[in-house]
Amino acid sequence: MADQYNEDWSNQLLGITVSAWNKDFWSCAPSFQRPHVQSWDSNLVLNYSSLIGHCFVYDESNDYKNPRRVIPLENSTMFYGWKKFKSDYPYGALYAQAGMSIFRDNERVYLGAPGAWNWTGSIVTVNNNDFSASTLHQPWSTWNEVTFEFDGPTLNDYSGYAIDSGSFSKRNSEKLVAIGAPRHGKTRAGAVFIGHYTSGKKDIDSRYQIDGYQLGEYFGGSIVCMDLDGDGADEIMEEQYDVGRVSIFTFDEQYNRFIRVASVSGEVSRGRFGSSLLNAGDLNGDGNEDLIVGSPYEDEGRGAIRLYLGNSKRIINRDFVQTIKANSMDRKLFGFGISFAKALDIDDNSVRDIAVGSNGKKEGKEESVVILRGRPTGYIKLYTEPSVDEIDFSTTKELSLLICVELKSRIQSDMNYISKAKISIEGDSRTILNNKHSFWSSNFIRVEQNLKQCFPKITVNLSPSLNPGPDEDSLIFNIRAETEEWDVFCSHCGITEPSRDVLEIPFIMDCVSAYITEIRSEPTTYIMGSTDIITLNIDVTNNENSDPAFQPMVKILYPKELSLVRNLNQCKNIVKIDTHKLVCSLKGPIRPGGKSSFKIEFDTKNLVGSPFDGPRQLVFPEISVYSKSLYAEDNNNFNNREKLNYNAENPDLVSNKANTISCYQNSIRCLQIKCPGISIHSQDESAHVSLRFSFNERFIRTIINNQHEGSSPLYIEIEGRVLSGYLKQELNVSPDTAIMKALLTPQKTIRTMFLLMTVGVCVFLSILFLIIIIFILYKCKVFDRKSIEQMEEEDEPMMDDFN
Repeated sequence: MADQYNEDWSNQLLGITVSAWNKDFWSCAPSFQRPHVQSWDSNLVLNYSSLIGHCFVYDESNDYKNPRRVIPLENSTMFYGWKKFKSDYPYGALYAQAGMSIFRDNERVYLGAPGAWNWTGSIVTVNNNDFSASTLHQPWSTWNEVTFEFDGPTLNDYSGYAIDSGSFSKRNSEKLVAIGAPRHGKTRAGAVFIGHYTSGKKDIDSRYQIDGYQLGEYFGGSIVCMDLDGDGADEIMEEQYDVGRVSIFTFDEQYNRFIRVASVSGEVSRGRFGSSLLNAGDLNGDGNEDLIVGSPYEDEGRGAIRLYLGNSKRIINRDFVQTIKANSMDRKLFGFGISFAKALDIDDNSVRDIAVGSNGKKEGKEESVVILRGRPTGYIKLYTEPSVDEIDFSTTKELSLLICVELKSRIQSDMNYISKAKISIEGDSRTILNNKHSFWSSNFIRVEQNLKQCFPKITVNLSPSLNPGPDEDSLIFNIRAETEEWDVFCSHCGITEPSRDVLEIPFIMDCVSAYITEIRSEPTTYIMGSTDIITLNIDVTNNENSDPAFQPMVKILYPKELSLVRNLNQCKNIVKIDTHKLVCSLKGPIRPGGKSSFKIEFDTKNLVGSPFDGPRQLVFPEISVYSKSLYAEDNNNFNNREKLNYNAENPDLVSNKANTISCYQNSIRCLQIKCPGISIHSQDESAHVSLRFSFNERFIRTIINNQHEGSSPLYIEIEGRVLSGYLKQELNVSPDTAIMKALLTPQKTIRTMFLLMTVGVCVFLSILFLIIIIFILYKCKVFDRKSIEQMEEEDEPMMDDFN
């Protein structure tokens, strides 16, 4: 074909745009040239070199080796004569440069054509199923009688230089097309037009416009639409020229416009930071999409790309987390980062991969495309188990440490990731680890995702000279888990963050004179749902006839179902493999007869039970206290341990259990529960719940009868919370299942009833107090009004005195 048309394939900018969709891969060359002969009349025939652009499509049908060539404007009209409508646009598709930008959806390919219509610019749409079916869309400028300017692209705007699509409103999911016109406006500052394209039409419905403000800044030269902050609505990112800056715009629902909310800037003059932008997806598993920015002309023209992480609070983290430079890949690349393909997972490891264009803008360098494959990210979780919980100087001369690691991935995937990890331990200078020094390091071992692997036990010998200082209360080990990069690329080999942990083993010092005299905790019976917090109050009292208790500490073992409401500065929360422990330092010393108190709040939201199981026990296995005594003559270890039990019960509000549906009952078996989409913790809230279950026929007949009578509501238990309501419709009963829809509200707990009674009493007392005040003021005749005669009689003596 090249010989047939005498085409020129040099300097065609192949790779300036690349796109991947499903299993197809597109790479376009917008400056592809083809000779064109135009006969104006019998005496005038002119030769032109058209710049219509072409693309190459790679797919798996031929193992990505022999691409198909697509020339979308091959059959389009190159010129329009001097007719009235087309007088402003004599050059139709002749210099369109289709493929300067690209994006795709399920139906079509969108190509930017900034040279179409006398460089007004437009877009070309290509049918995904038939590449020969393409449309060059008409300009959509209209004259504005208010501003006396054209709305939309005008001559020499380069509309279509960049193009993308997104859903920008939280109220609807309508997809709009964002088209960059970097030379729009009187000062050529540029603009971005946001509009809607309807299949079969040649024009575009332009709805919004974002304008640049600096002379020649090339606003709209690069565009990407993505949800950086995870709020469900896309933001628009566009770039400005030279050093480069990427501005981020979000749609303001109240004022129906786009506003600038954040920006990130380049660092190198003429680096063209932001010339290309890519939605990389959620690379680090935090729920927010991440942005890759190309800077193709920094580093003396070689180019680089930078990764920025989306952020739910700040839209985007302004500091990049990774830079990849062309000179780091051992290739003679120039213009690296001029373009990106859509990020896709091409090696099935649940992490997106990217294709980066390099336009080779240097003599003797060719255009090329570089594939960068993504790898899963994760972290190493450390578990430490010492052979002793406390160190007694009279008996403990040696101990051992068991250290286990587990690879945790931040990416949701069915694939099991692997990594390589080793541990290093830095102990006290008075300890010897594995008969060597106070520092010990292991070899690298292979670790797998969600599989706990333990290193051989480390023996720790304590020096005979180990005597704690005045403020020293524990032996400290600093533990670090490190990872190693793989020598060759492995799609399921994770990039793993190092982890650190500090292990503290407390000392037991001589005699312990402090002891627990009282543990107060109200209520002693906890009713689930009555409150989200359990408060544990602890008082530590020293005997009147004992010595001062120095550096008192309290150890608390608490149930795994509970979590701390907030971290306490004086406490260290130690979560081991099977236990949860708090070690808290009290203010000391505690003088003889003195007392130190503190409280701990536990979150009970994860505590789930059933009203049909009866009460259960919340057990705090151990609450103990120990301290140092300077004058003790004995060596008694501390025995001040107490065990605390809570009775945890669900509210017994279900009087008629025949009208109750619970997944804990023997009479039914829950198959599917569609929980409400809102939180219904308040009496003022309600929700529809759909429940599908298998049932006992006698049981379901009882419910139907009671519901028809309307005498009692239906009770349903979902995740430990008892909800009540009435059927919105009759039960749809089949031979073995029933589908029920009900309007539910939460049951009043003791706490709710108490609050309602408290509010009622307060209102009553306020009204009573107001009545008493009014009565007192009335008795004091504050409200009496004097007659005119009385006022005149009072004034006469005053006038006499004056005369």
